[in-house]
Amino acid sequence: MNGGPRTTFVMLVLAACAAGALFRLWSPAEAGAAVEMRAQELVRLGGGQPILVLVEKQGARRLGIPVTRAEAALIEFALQGGRGPGNAALEALGGRVLRASIVADPALLDEAGLTPEELGGRNARGVRAEIGPAPVLGI
Repeated sequence: MNGGPRTTFVMLVLAACAAGALFRLWSPAEAGAAVEMRAQELVRLGGGQPILVLVEKQGARRLGIPVTRAEAALIEFALQGGRGPGNAALEALGGRVLRASIVADPALLDEAGLTPEELGGRNARGVRAEIGPAPVLGI
């Protein structure tokens, strides 16, 4: 049996996959695509409630995400360059984390995201009073 036609077919499929991947990398982000965010800092509101502040990777809007105190401790450790037991276990098995990303829905960021100018001089109570109470689900 000759491997010629099968090899040619496989090469064509691989070339098509590579072309599609390159097109995807170079094409602009589609409308409604998730917005990439990065963790900027942890802040604590009155009463000690930790809030993870995410910032747009390609913009200035910020998004506050309430987290538990346990999650806050792990996030602070990671933001300071620490490596937790999960990373140590992964590395012991021969693996490593190459990339992790945080993305937000554009509609959520439009509704709840704040620019640095909007945050200037405000405190958490003032922002909460402007936003109003959280919606209640029909439970």
